[in-house]
Amino acid sequence: MRQDEQNTKLQGKALLERIVQLAREKKGVNLVALDVSKLVYYTNYFLILSGRTDLHVKGIAKHVEKELAAADIHAITVEGQDFHRWVLMDYGEVMVQLFLEPLRDLYELEKLWADAPIIELGEEEKGFDEDEFESDESDDLFADFD
Repeated sequence: MRQDEQNTKLQGKALLERIVQLAREKKGVNLVALDVSKLVYYTNYFLILSGRTDLHVKGIAKHVEKELAAADIHAITVEGQDFHRWVLMDYGEVMVQLFLEPLRDLYELEKLWADAPIIELGEEEKGFDEDEFESDESDDLFADFD
């Protein structure tokens, strides 16, 4: 690869931001980006996020992998694609750790890396929040069908 071609590829924080965008496109939840550059030697950023089901995790992982590959950016390794409960995608400067929600709570990586500064990711699109949904018993959804 020529030097000018290599320089046009996304790197560092720009790569992190692109992965965040791709994960959000597939409705990844609870995205947290950490700057671990001063804590480890093998990467600069961790992106930790969740999927609600194993199929959701698979969809997010495949979307990120496919879209970055289209830009000629390939993971060094991808682990965990057999069961889609914890998928680790190593893009060199950015490591993506994609969890099925209950497993993320179990491993608590954010607490493990509490010394790492959190990177502001900007506003996440607001979707339907089941916790904020209140049903009003006086509203009969089937009233017109009597």
